[in-house]
Amino acid sequence: MVVHFSNLDDAEIDVYVATGEPLQVSGAFIDRIESDHLDVIGVSVVAMREMITNLGLIWPSLWVRYMGI
Repeated sequence: MVVHFSNLDDAEIDVYVATGEPLQVSGAFIDRIESDHLDVIGVSVVAMREMITNLGLIWPSLWVRYMGI
């Protein structure tokens, strides 16, 4: 299996780590996995991040606003 990660800036990483989510799940910033599709199941956070960004919103601001970080 080969995993391709997103290019992230420090602000995105800092806010994501502050949520505590990385302690429970992994894969929020994986762009692509070269493997069988059954190896990874779940909602594509990467796709959601792209859609939010394409709407002109700043991805980390969602954590700050809705999670009280």
